Amino acid sequence: MRVRSLITAVLVSSVGFAALGAPAQPADSTTNAVGTTHYSTTSGRSREAVRAELRNAQAAGQLRGVGELADAPRMAVVPSPPEPVTRAQVRSELAQARAHHALRTGDLM
Repeated sequence: MRVRSLITAVLVSSVGFAALGAPAQPADSTTNAVGTTHYSTTSGRSREAVRAELRNAQAAGQLRGVGELADAPRMAVVPSPPEPVTRAQVRSELAQARAHHALRTGDLM
């Protein structure tokens, strides 16, 4: 009698563990005999609708940053690059530096 109750307890517990271990599959997926799961890639929304939703979330500040720069401080205004210097301006600055003996050369600047 004890053996029969022991076997019944083992079978019930193994069925319970098997039920807990089996993950639930989404309704739009299929698994073949090898065990590869294929998911449906169709959607009811258009690409433009998804892009518009993304832009709206970005504008509202609802997107959480990810990656190593997620916690970096945000800049209020992106600085503009300096205006390019012409060759004539560089030559003029060089002439002024020579006149004032302000040129430094070598390793001991």
